[in-house]
Amino acid sequence: GNYLETLADINVVAFDKTGTLTYGSFEVTDIRKATGVSEEDILKYAAFGECKTNHPIAHAILDKNKIPINKEDIKEYKEISGYGVEATLEEGAILVGNQKLMEKYNIDFAPADTASTVVYVAFNNKYLGVILIADKIKETSKEGIEALNIAGITKTVVLSGDNQAIVDEVGD
Repeated sequence: GNYLETLADINVVAFDKTGTLTYGSFEVTDIRKATGVSEEDILKYAAFGECKTNHPIAHAILDKNKIPINKEDIKEYKEISGYGVEATLEEGAILVGNQKLMEKYNIDFAPADTASTVVYVAFNNKYLGVILIADKIKETSKEGIEALNIAGITKTVVLSGDNQAIVDEVGD
């Protein structure tokens, strides 16, 4: 009974974004390539970089890639926490990750200003392009928030580790 009485006094609700307001299943929405680079090469090298991880973003890249890759071709593989991954093939080094990874390795790249998850790809210290990945908002999220407003909830908050532009887009 005490808990039900407390619920009557709540006027703020916080939501986790991924898997609550969104489906938590990511998909590639766009590929922006550097001059002279093909989308296939960007996806292939990104797939080599992501093939040894179980992250949902990696699955989106692997699903989009149509060129077969062999994990055995990877000579060295290193996950760099908070940055991305570095993988080495016989023909060169692959970097797949965020803007901080490109800066750490002094890669000359074009920053992507977007409300998507951004995955930069470089090969042999040359920027290839960027893969944009998004999560789909659940159709019921808007209805649920509206129902809470009608019930007297005066404020809703989205909690997320994503960048602010993504969180703002979901919130809007």
